[in-house]
Amino acid sequence: MNLKFKSDEEYYAKIIDAKTAAKILGISRSTVYKMVERKLIDYIEYPDSIRFVEEDVLDCLKKHRIKAVDNM
Repeated sequence: MNLKFKSDEEYYAKIIDAKTAAKILGISRSTVYKMVERKLIDYIEYPDSIRFVEEDVLDCLKKHRIKAVDNM
């Protein structure tokens, strides 16, 4: 959990679905589900659906970013 949140309630305030997560990540919804299957992204599992905390999706973007090499 990101330390900038004061409480669990604040952290979980922005729950999103796979379609929204896919839009944030710039990938297809099926790719989001593949990431869930491979446990490459944090998610919340309900009996009949998968949901995401928006902050976790944004953290996923940061985690998979490849930094440029400064050769100048």
